[in-house]
Amino acid sequence: MVICSVIFVKAQTLPNNGFETWTNATTPANWASSYSGTVSGIIPLSFSFGTKTVDAHSGSYALKVSPNLISLGSVTLPAFVQLGTVGTFNLDAATLAALASMDFENIDINQLIALQTLISKGIAMSDSPSELKFWYKFLPDSSDQATVNVITTKWNSTLNIAEVVATGSTAISNLTTQYAEMNVPMTLEGASSACDTIRVIFSVGGVNSSAASEFFIDDITLKFNSWSVENNSISNMKLYPNPTHDLVTVSLNDYSSSYDVEVYDHCGKLITNVKNMTDSYTFSTETMAAGIYLIKTIQNGTTSTSKLVVE
Repeated sequence: MVICSVIFVKAQTLPNNGFETWTNATTPANWASSYSGTVSGIIPLSFSFGTKTVDAHSGSYALKVSPNLISLGSVTLPAFVQLGTVGTFNLDAATLAALASMDFENIDINQLIALQTLISKGIAMSDSPSELKFWYKFLPDSSDQATVNVITTKWNSTLNIAEVVATGSTAISNLTTQYAEMNVPMTLEGASSACDTIRVIFSVGGVNSSAASEFFIDDITLKFNSWSVENNSISNMKLYPNPTHDLVTVSLNDYSSSYDVEVYDHCGKLITNVKNMTDSYTFSTETMAAGIYLIKTIQNGTTSTSKLVVE
């Protein structure tokens, strides 16, 4: 438990989160904004959705994202910029046209498999952020939207799959000519926020994407101390004091029926399980390592969840 808590307390940030470092004029370090491959295994094709710009919120540079009008077939592809790296592609002309119109239903299954090489596997992250923040400007053309999707996963070696730990997304459609801050709250899918991978995807476009749309992104930060829980939009639970270093009290708004209390450490391990409480519950945290813990109450089948900070 101590090891997990130490890992959690250590701040985690995204690499090149201010887009100050660039591989070239269209590719920020640690981010995939340029793609290359072949069409029908014969015709070489490359395109980029990113541009290095001095129109920054802070520092010297920011990332400008726009859909790309490619010469082959004169189609405009919606823009995708992803954290991490991607491979090369081999697609057919019909798939490119379907991508341009976002008509995924008419993409052949084999081409869908081929598209996986264009999806970044993300980067290593040991704990899910509760929120992603960034600064942006958006100059849309036509009906284009800008979106951001964040997902954290943890590999399940028993099932041999990556299980979703937390997700967050937002869409932007309004003209924003001055830098504004956008918060993307994450929803925790289970009891633990422990993960091993984070993926962040920015996109710009729509059914008929326009290369004239411009989405400026800068200063991405992660927050780890507040959570939105999907089945608990209005929590029945209060924790105080929070943060704490010796004692914490769990109280409910309603004691008409008994409830259970569960406490999980950062690794998702259940460390306390108290049954049939009928009043507030106070317990000591003096033997708990510094870090953030998940407190869960269950009453009449309804679960409330909150984060506890132990200093």
